[in-house]
Amino acid sequence: WTEAGGMIGLGDLDGGDFSSEANATSAHGVVIVGHGTSESGKASMRWTEAEGMRSLQDILVNDFGIDLTDWKLMSAEGVSGDGTVIVGEGKNPSGVTVAWIATVPLPDGVSEEALGQVDDGGGGAGSGGNGGSTPGDSGTNPGGSGGEPAPAPVGCGAAATASLTMIL
Repeated sequence: WTEAGGMIGLGDLDGGDFSSEANATSAHGVVIVGHGTSESGKASMRWTEAEGMRSLQDILVNDFGIDLTDWKLMSAEGVSGDGTVIVGEGKNPSGVTVAWIATVPLPDGVSEEALGQVDDGGGGAGSGGNGGSTPGDSGTNPGGSGGEPAPAPVGCGAAATASLTMIL
């Protein structure tokens, strides 16, 4: 969204039909997650101004070397206030739908000023302090136990790592 131009489309993934959906945003709108359509069908995505829309599976495989052979991350449904923890659903190698949680560093080019100080323990943009996974929730549901604001992360740099946990 810009004041001058209004809504700005996020784009779509390469290949497949042009179709994408945003499901959640980080507290300051720096990270947007959801799904798009790639040559292999519905795929989870992460959007940042620095990188545009990218397949989350491609980020994990190509940028961080995580082996996701025969797994398919289909949709990202929620994101933490600081934009580094993403949850969603996918298919395991047997084709069974599973939940997943990924910790993914922010890309280079995401500044501390854009992130500000984010407290993931209480409130934020969405229910339960989860950064906006509940549509229409303005962040009035406190959730979590509060605590001190977490320091804002910076771009991933060369030493960053990512992780992915499948919940069966």
